[in-house]
Amino acid sequence: MVLSLGLGCKDDVRGTVSSQQTLFIIDDHERLRLQLSRFLAAEPELLVIGTAASAEETLSSLPETWPDLFLVDVSLPGMNGLELIHKLLELNSESKCLVLTGNSETIYKGLAKAKGAVGLIEKSDIDHLREAIQTILDGNEYW
Repeated sequence: MVLSLGLGCKDDVRGTVSSQQTLFIIDDHERLRLQLSRFLAAEPELLVIGTAASAEETLSSLPETWPDLFLVDVSLPGMNGLELIHKLLELNSESKCLVLTGNSETIYKGLAKAKGAVGLIEKSDIDHLREAIQTILDGNEYW
């Protein structure tokens, strides 16, 4: 679902590009998607331009303006988050993806890197989410 959080948009009415970085959240838990959207809405430089509950929903509802960063849950129904990352990179090699996981197993780090993700954060470490996002948007990786 492409949504607006009332924070403006990437292009304002005068046609100039704002300094906001755009995000797209993919997680099968609606409550978490809403919490993340609200949490990130407090950051004036960030704009959540869409959310989805599955890989399939993501692929069918991508906004016209490609987001600067995808936040992707590793455990999605149907196609898993790592396969979605691979698909997003096939569609746009400039895509940046941060993996969200509820599992602390280090195996996901290697798998995420192999699929092209540029970072991973555990959902229990959400206090560091802004740092992870900014690190990636600054052109670095977050592991």
